[in-house]
Amino acid sequence: RHLRSPMLFRDMGIAADRVLAAIAGNERIGIYADYDVDGISGSAILIRFLRELGTEPFLYIPNRLAEGYGLNDGGVRRMAESGVRLLITVDCGGVSHREVALAASLGMDVVVCDHHQVSGTPLPALAVLNPLESGAGFPFRGLCGAGVAFYLALGVRMRLEDRPAAPPDER
Repeated sequence: RHLRSPMLFRDMGIAADRVLAAIAGNERIGIYADYDVDGISGSAILIRFLRELGTEPFLYIPNRLAEGYGLNDGGVRRMAESGVRLLITVDCGGVSHREVALAASLGMDVVVCDHHQVSGTPLPALAVLNPLESGAGFPFRGLCGAGVAFYLALGVRMRLEDRPAAPPDER
C-alpha cells in the first residue's frame, strides 16, 4: 500500500501483458541478468515469481571474466537456441541497442529492466523499464535493478488482479 504503482512506468502495461501472454501461450521466458548482487537478486525475484505462475524461466548470467558486463551476442544467441521467446533483462540492457536488435531478429521480444544511465537513443525493445530513461514515468530515479525487477513482478500481479475471475467449472 505504501509502494508507488508499477504502472507509473511508461511501458509497464506492455511488459506485464507480454509476460502474461508468454505464460498463457506456454512460451519460454528467458532472464538475462548481470552477475553482481543487484542482477542476481533481481533475477531471483523474477524466477521465483514466474515459477509461482507455473512457468520455468531460462536464466543466463554472463561470465564476468570471459563475457564482461551486459548483454552480449553469445548469450542472446544461447537464449534463442534454448527456445526463449521473451527475453527479460535484469540490471543490464539499457544501452545494448545492437544486442536487443539481435534478439528481435532471432524472434524474441525484449523487456529491459535496468537502472543504469541510458544513451538517449530509444532501444529497439518491446518495453523498457528504467527510472533514468527520459519519459519513463517512474518518479524515483534511485531504484536499483532488483527494484525494477520487483516492480515488473508487481505489475504482472496487478494485471492478474484486474482480470475477471474465470467462470466456475460446469461439470
